[in-house]
Amino acid sequence: MLGWEFPPVYSGGLGAVSKKLATELAVLGADILFAVPHFVRQNIGNKDIPRDFEMVDFDDEKFTKNITLTKIHAGFQSPYISEKGYTEQLKTTVLFQKNKSQTAQKSHAVYGQNLWEEIDRFAAQIELLAADQPASKKIEIIHAHDWITFEVGIRAKIKLNIPLICHVHSTEMDRTGGKPNQEVFNREKYALEFCDRVMAVSQFTKDILVNQYGIPDSKIEVIHN
Repeated sequence: MLGWEFPPVYSGGLGAVSKKLATELAVLGADILFAVPHFVRQNIGNKDIPRDFEMVDFDDEKFTKNITLTKIHAGFQSPYISEKGYTEQLKTTVLFQKNKSQTAQKSHAVYGQNLWEEIDRFAAQIELLAADQPASKKIEIIHAHDWITFEVGIRAKIKLNIPLICHVHSTEMDRTGGKPNQEVFNREKYALEFCDRVMAVSQFTKDILVNQYGIPDSKIEVIHN
């Protein structure tokens, strides 16, 4: 399963649903390898946060008997970041790193110089992870949440020759009020055409996929959060 959040580190419905799906599948006996980005930690100078509060993070461990959470280094902190947003975030990250020790700087990963390069770099890491699983943990199906992980899912599907499910929580069309970034729209459309099954969180979302992306009605299952 490829996602962007996993409680207690999450900001919305995608994270909550991801954990619930993984947990319920594990209860049914499935072994789940859940890959999420390990977001870049930045020095947040928000004076509204009390000094005795800390940002919650997770450790690499099994949350249930059958769920293994794996952190993948990535240079973006949101699945909905724009090209401009990524560029600004990259500048902030570089400035932050310059204020750290030489040792810390050397240990940090290299980021893509633009959003699309970073997505491809992230996808390559997951592709290696998927191919490196032992025979006893052979991956049999891929479940990708929202558009940035779709590229990862496509590469893993091709590499392992296994089914891919694309889980759509929102589309570029409704996120932008019908004025999409064409590159994001194209990537969404290609993945939804290429995958084996599509899960939409609402009939509204399914209608967008059918009417504006041209995805066959029969390929899409509506599963409400």
